[in-house]
Amino acid sequence: MRNDTIDTRHFEGDDVRVAPLEQQWPALRFLGLGAWWAWIWLAYESTILEQGFPAENNTYYVIVMFVSSTIAVALATLAWSLRWKRTEGLVERPAVVYAFACLACAASFCQYLAGVYGAGPVFSVCAVLSGVGTSVLCVRAGQIYGSVGLGESLVGGALSLLFAVMLYFVCCGLPAVVQPLFLSLLPFLSALLFSMKVDDSFGSAELPFEGRLSELRGIMGRVVTAVALVAFTAGVGKGVSVVSYTPFEFSQIGAVCVVLVGFVSVAVLWAVNRYGAVRAASKGYTALILLGISLMMGTCFGVPIALLSVGKDALWLMFTVFMAYISFRASASPVRVFGFGQAMYFFGSVTGWLVGYAVAPYYGDMLVRAGVGLGMAMVVVVVILYLLPENRVADLVVLSGEEEAGADAAAGDEGAVPGDGAVRADGVQALAAEDAEAAVDGGAAADAAAPADGDGATAAAATGRPEGLYGYAGLPLYGLSARELEVMHLYAQGRSANWIAEKLVISSNTVRTHLRAVYNKLDVHSRQELLDFIDQGPRA
Repeated sequence: MRNDTIDTRHFEGDDVRVAPLEQQWPALRFLGLGAWWAWIWLAYESTILEQGFPAENNTYYVIVMFVSSTIAVALATLAWSLRWKRTEGLVERPAVVYAFACLACAASFCQYLAGVYGAGPVFSVCAVLSGVGTSVLCVRAGQIYGSVGLGESLVGGALSLLFAVMLYFVCCGLPAVVQPLFLSLLPFLSALLFSMKVDDSFGSAELPFEGRLSELRGIMGRVVTAVALVAFTAGVGKGVSVVSYTPFEFSQIGAVCVVLVGFVSVAVLWAVNRYGAVRAASKGYTALILLGISLMMGTCFGVPIALLSVGKDALWLMFTVFMAYISFRASASPVRVFGFGQAMYFFGSVTGWLVGYAVAPYYGDMLVRAGVGLGMAMVVVVVILYLLPENRVADLVVLSGEEEAGADAAAGDEGAVPGDGAVRADGVQALAAEDAEAAVDGGAAADAAAPADGDGATAAAATGRPEGLYGYAGLPLYGLSARELEVMHLYAQGRSANWIAEKLVISSNTVRTHLRAVYNKLDVHSRQELLDFIDQGPRA
């Protein structure tokens, strides 16, 4: 059988076959999110694009940039999500992603030029265009992260933030006249990384999206509301600091926040490696919420309010992973879920900036500072106690089907019963139970339908399609194991290798190995041929 999953290239003059870069390191496509987020940090938390204006006006134009660009991103992503049926195929085309990225690149650089020539209105228009251009990068990120399970999404997000940290400081180390050009090229870098595709013969089929989101609609509403409120609180801090600080101080505190976000990203990677994705996501969410509350209370006693963006960026990573995972688990359109969630995030952030800008003239008063800190802390308390407490997060992430047996054993827990479909101590049943039982019943039915003389194909053709889930493929004649039949059944339903891996608590590489074995044993070469084999038997 031809192997479509390994595309190698042969260099002249040697016998070494080298796989393309995207196959050597599939995580590259996840880093597109990091390039996009580095653009956001440099555009919104520094004065690089505004350096052409007089120094006393730099931070004012930062506000203009942020409000204009962010509202444009929010409206555009909301529009993409409302038109998700058309947007899905559109955003998957590299040419479309590159076109919007180039729009963002050109608009960003024109903002710098507008400052050099003192054209304030042009600066505002270009800020809007940069937001529209980067909106496609946002929904494309949803497609990438919504195609994998919880663990890969969490690790990819943490790596992306580390990549963003690196790009941020590379830009800061360049000469001032080169910085705007570097910043302006980041959307194109993001599009380049997002457009890298891993050649996978066992990707998902065209599954209908309608009706699959209802099972998680409640938790989706809670996640989106929590996203907006957390973004609002951090936005208040940025709105205050952009008025209170000089341009140098504003850029300096932004760099401190970026460094701290890098440390948080390393902590997330360590936690996933140490405890597994399920526990890291659940416990990490609570830890980040408590960190945010501590920072907010600290602002009452002199902690710089701009540091709230550390908690906001870390929680943004967590919420981004949650929204992508909701899309993945419900087989819902990632553009629909991710686009709407990110739009609410940006709307909340803009509202916070405007509130912070209005409060800034009075923030020096101790009572005002204490009131703002306590008020924001109460908002986050509402999030953790009522909207999205840890048990709600556990209900979401446990849908991943990942067994915590290894982590629980290390911690001394005995609540989980090993095996697919195990019932955890908290009473949440893994979703793999139904399919596992169906696989056993289907296999028994297929075995019962097999004739005793071993000439399965001939007898089955005479009596009609064999009973059971697996049809002709379940006949002992073809030698498929129970696990291969189970994987084949889910794959025939249109599920991707990543989805099946999440469902059955095995690696995606193991799923692909089973599917290749199925293809070899049945002598089929595509999903359609597999479906035909199950229903009609081998070709004459």
